[in-house]
Parts: sequence; C-alpha cells; structure tokens
Amino acid sequence: MPVKARSQFPTLPTGCEIADVAMLFDYRGHPTDLATLANSLPYTDNPETGFWGDPFTGTGYTMYPPGWRPIFEKKLGSFTDLSGQSVTKLKGQLAKGKPIVAWVHMHGFFAHAILLTGYDHDTIIYNDPFTGKGRQQMSSQRFWTVAASQKHRAMTY
Repeated sequence: MPVKARSQFPTLPTGCEIADVAMLFDYRGHPTDLATLANSLPYTDNPETGFWGDPFTGTGYTMYPPGWRPIFEKKLGSFTDLSGQSVTKLKGQLAKGKPIVAWVHMHGFFAHAILLTGYDHDTIIYNDPFTGKGRQQMSSQRFWTVAASQKHRAMTY
C-alpha cells in the first residue's frame, strides 16, 4: 500500500503508535497532525483505556487497541482489534488494503509500534515511525517473534 511514512520525532519521542495512527488516517484521506491527535487522546495509568505517560517527552509508554476504539470509530466509522491473530489473518487484512498498527519489541523498546503496509511471500512490509522510513521489510517469522512480547497486539479499521 502506498502509505506515506512519518517520523514520530521530534514531536512525539514516545508516541510511535500515535504516528502510526496518523499515517493510517492520512492514507484513509483524513490528514492528521501528530500533536493534535496526541492532545485528543485520553490519558490514564492504564494503557488499555488511554495513553499511559506523556508522548511529548521520554516518559510515555503506550496506548493499546481498546483505548483506540472510540477514536477510530469517530474518525473512520469502524475499528478492528486484531490482537492475537495469526500472521495469515493479518495478511488477509493487508490484502484488503487495510494498514495495521502492530506493537513490537524493536529499537531497544519493549513497546514500539509499526504500521504494516503490505507483504510479499514470507516478508512483512512496514513503516517505522522511529526511523521515519517506509517500506521496511522483515520476515513473517521475525515479525511474529518481535510481536510476541506485546502479545501480538494489532489493530486496523
């Protein structure tokens, strides 16, 4: 999918999933400013219901799929929690043209999020907001491994 890559820096040093969602919203025709999206989130000490910490600083952690549901439903009219689904199921959503926000253990962070944008045979293609680069690749097996510590959390619309 032709999803334009965006960097989380300098605006959101710990807001990778926010940058992923902004890329997804942009792809769907809803241009979204990173700071505006971050300021619209609920903030809690439970990442299942809101953003835990401050994404504008180094003290942020994450917000998992359940917390994103109302934001996706308001902006796009739908939300699909793909947490725990197999790589085959994720590829099925990608084949439908739906980018997927996926939580992984990368760049030394226990909780990092990337935007899956496609696949080719046994390769997952993704945009990484930490590097700001698009069309990065890793094997499906490697993806499954780096997603395991985050309980294979993933979401789309």
